[in-house]
Amino acid sequence: MTAPAPWAPPRRTSLVAPVTLTAVGVVVLLVAAAVAVVVVRLFLGLLPLDVLDGDGEPGPGVLAVIGAPGSSTVVLDGDTDYALYLLVPHEVAHVGLDSRPEVTAPDGSAVDVRDAAAVSVNASRGGMTASTVAGFTTGEAGTYTVAVPAASVDDARVLVVEDEQAMRFLSGALGTVAGVALLCVLAVAGLGATIGGAVWWVHRARAADRSGSRRPAPR
Repeated sequence: MTAPAPWAPPRRTSLVAPVTLTAVGVVVLLVAAAVAVVVVRLFLGLLPLDVLDGDGEPGPGVLAVIGAPGSSTVVLDGDTDYALYLLVPHEVAHVGLDSRPEVTAPDGSAVDVRDAAAVSVNASRGGMTASTVAGFTTGEAGTYTVAVPAASVDDARVLVVEDEQAMRFLSGALGTVAGVALLCVLAVAGLGATIGGAVWWVHRARAADRSGSRRPAPR
């Protein structure tokens, strides 16, 4: 009669792999959260949040407010781009100035005024809309005179604001797009790894429990 083979303990199920996968997924999700913060900051940096305040009045980024028509002096930095925004009620459409604004340098010479700023922007808050209508670049630093013609709507105002640099705006926009793409990849990968690792972890743990329950009782 052949003797029965001696009992061998079942091989212990390891949880190292699922635990590691779950931990990696959590880390990737944390990185995705950090990327999301950077993307939000980049996006907010593209918005003209300092042109208008919550009530639709000129914000902290406005250097001068000029009635249309009217003129004002403003101290500006040298070799810097500036934009002129036309501020009107939001419900007014197709508003513009009757002619191009005029800017005079500190030495009395005329400054070349462009029909558009380096980056055209519309800002709407508090029932008011500010849109870029012109731009210019200063030479020397000093006091400049800005003369604004009449507008096609009463009580319109023109705001003098330092202009966004076109390359900085473009790089910020591209950075935001790239950041959103990276965020999507990290979120999908992190969520997949976390869920997959957790499911695998539970399956391995149950398998280990079943193996332990099949061990014969000692005689």
